[in-house]
Amino acid sequence: MSTHATHPRRGGLPRPGRRFHDDVSGQPSGGYYHPGSYQKMRRSLRPAKPTVVSVLGELLVTAGVFLLLFVVWELYWTNLDANRQADAHQQQVIDDFQRNYDGMFTGDGPDPAVPAEVGDGAEAWGILYVPRLGSDWSSPVLDGVSPEVIDQGVLGRYPDSPRPGEEGNLAMAAHRQTHGSILWDMDQVVEGDRMYLQTANGWWVYEVKQNHIVLPTAIEVLDPNPLDPGGPASGQWLTITTCHPLYTTRERMVTHAEKVEFVPLADGPPEEIAEVAAESMPAGATTIDPDLEETMHELAPVTMENLYEKYHATQTQRETETAEAAAR
Repeated sequence: MSTHATHPRRGGLPRPGRRFHDDVSGQPSGGYYHPGSYQKMRRSLRPAKPTVVSVLGELLVTAGVFLLLFVVWELYWTNLDANRQADAHQQQVIDDFQRNYDGMFTGDGPDPAVPAEVGDGAEAWGILYVPRLGSDWSSPVLDGVSPEVIDQGVLGRYPDSPRPGEEGNLAMAAHRQTHGSILWDMDQVVEGDRMYLQTANGWWVYEVKQNHIVLPTAIEVLDPNPLDPGGPASGQWLTITTCHPLYTTRERMVTHAEKVEFVPLADGPPEEIAEVAAESMPAGATTIDPDLEETMHELAPVTMENLYEKYHATQTQRETETAEAAAR
């Protein structure tokens, strides 16, 4: 008997009723092919028709993925981007401060008696230091409180606020979470803490008088005298506003501080922020030889134009005397 008739047809199925043959031995496998079983097999392999529940489930999974990506972007990526922009602003204002510091010895520097200049939102004009937020904490200050400004991870000055050195309430705002999260620990600030605002003139020192929670409608916190809303300006104040609690905008955390001191740029940064503020000074500007302290006090009455020259002349003379003494 010819084996041709017992093999499956090429490219198709075996004739109905024919035995299947084992692919390896060529012997009958013992089974028969039935057309009905093939149709059932094909139906079982067809994809199930989508149902409302399955479609809804896929949509929910997709929405969940997009929501997760948004959270990562909002809480992580915006911080990275804001930190990069804030660093650029800080370097820009540090460069400005260093030029002003050099100008003080040529008569071209700012007059400490004149209120500090502020910017237009494009460039930083100051740096705020709050030791309570960290020994190395600082933030550049720009003009404006729009998202375009404070989303850069910086402090923004309310446009109608006075300048540093003027009577009234210098008010600022910044993000507490996202976009740098620079005021994340603002709830740790307590009465008596100090904040230092560096400008081209020097350091304006403020002491915290109140840190409290208000509703977003409580605009009286921006009044000229924040501790006496509606009253006339009395003293120089610094107010910082941010969102509260974390991850909401339901309320505002507001910190009021009063100016207690001004430190001229030529005197160097206040002791509490000396280390973190040193980078805003020219190299060597804050490392005066302690042995020259008495001489520097004697030179205090001389004009600023001659101070730099006299200081270095005195230092050179001391170095010469030291070298001669060592050679003896």
